[in-house]
Amino acid sequence: MSCKVYHLKIEDNQWQPYQKGDVLVFQNSKRILDTIIVSSSKIKSEKTIEPYNFLNRRKEYNISHGFKDEKYIGLVRISKDKNESYLNLSGYTIYTDFGIHIPIKDLIKFLKIDKTRNEIYLIDKFKDYYHMTPNFPIHSILYSKKLGYLKINFKDGEFYELVEFIRNGKNLY
Repeated sequence: MSCKVYHLKIEDNQWQPYQKGDVLVFQNSKRILDTIIVSSSKIKSEKTIEPYNFLNRRKEYNISHGFKDEKYIGLVRISKDKNESYLNLSGYTIYTDFGIHIPIKDLIKFLKIDKTRNEIYLIDKFKDYYHMTPNFPIHSILYSKKLGYLKINFKDGEFYELVEFIRNGKNLY
């Protein structure tokens, strides 16, 4: 039996800003710096096995990981399932444990800022994209296709903000 493969489109992959070797420097609201080094960014596929389904499927992902204080963390994952592509801000991301799974077609709802043709998305409505818990700490996320996480605002007023995005020795931010 053959496998069905759900491939990412070129437009889907544009949501993955990180490349292996990128250095991301964030500053928190107390002016303390944190550095993340992107350790991997690649497209891979994964076989899904469903009981009683004779046609296995393969899903394609564009996933990036990094190291922060010697801890391996997930950054961004773009995924494809059937007819839908998703932006996944998932796993232990930058500063808290959460998983947000937004259909890429829905991201237009969050487009707020267009600085010199660089789209910036203010993701501030998580209810439909995350199984909310009473202690969910994030108020909003500013995200860019070009630079990824720009700012994470917490409900208690704290924040982490990108101050440097270094690729090949050059600050892109």
